[in-house]
Amino acid sequence: SIFCWSLYNELGDGTNPELLVSRLNDLAHKEDPTRPTVGATNNAGRPENQMPDIVGHNTYPGGYWDNPDNMKWTIAWNYKPDSGKSIAISEYGAGASIYQHDQHIKSAPKTDGEWHPEEWQATVHEVTYRIIDESPQLWGTFVWNMFDFASAGRHEGDAMGINDKGLVTYDRQVPKDAFYYYKAQWNPEPMVHICSKRDVERKEAVTDVKVYCNCKNPVLVVNGIIHELENKGYNIWVATGVGLDEGDNNIVVTADGVAVVDSCVWKYVK
Repeated sequence: SIFCWSLYNELGDGTNPELLVSRLNDLAHKEDPTRPTVGATNNAGRPENQMPDIVGHNTYPGGYWDNPDNMKWTIAWNYKPDSGKSIAISEYGAGASIYQHDQHIKSAPKTDGEWHPEEWQATVHEVTYRIIDESPQLWGTFVWNMFDFASAGRHEGDAMGINDKGLVTYDRQVPKDAFYYYKAQWNPEPMVHICSKRDVERKEAVTDVKVYCNCKNPVLVVNGIIHELENKGYNIWVATGVGLDEGDNNIVVTADGVAVVDSCVWKYVK
């Protein structure tokens, strides 16, 4: 599974690493001339970035800085055709807690803050992946990260000592909405997923319903009433202005006839 040899990741200011990186680069080529060398950087101006055959950029629009649509800008900024080096987006994403929700979030929450709604992570991946997919100058992209993982000193989202950028929870038990977004992009088997399923206690009588589905024409039924789902591209479907009754509301989405189904219950309390 090895396709390149990594020399470094996110080298910062301080001791100049150029000599060591150069020696590692030469050694990798001597030991294995069949594979390229690579470095991952979060600073496009570092001199060692010119040493590997290819380079990856760790960048977090919508996560650590600004908004996710700035992924287009950061790709253009980091890709220099005259350098002769291909680039990848070697890390991107945002944090999320499955216990925190916000149906109206439009901008990035504080990266190291205690409020990381699941909906924002999904939005970041929807926007950044679309831009990445439409950027042919990239040789590869890597979601950061598959699972939440231990990171001493962090206090973000709902947990201490956890980096919550994973598409799945730390215990590997609960896929977040963003996980199903990628499943809708890459999985060949028919699937459907209702987003914000865990946001059970609803405080508004009217809401949008977002669905990830890789089938044609999924059908949304709320309390027995069919609502139109609009295809937003990249297997994202949205029904706007869906009314909720007081008390329990049964949300059901079917696709591929009725062979594929997902459901949940949202409770509206005035």
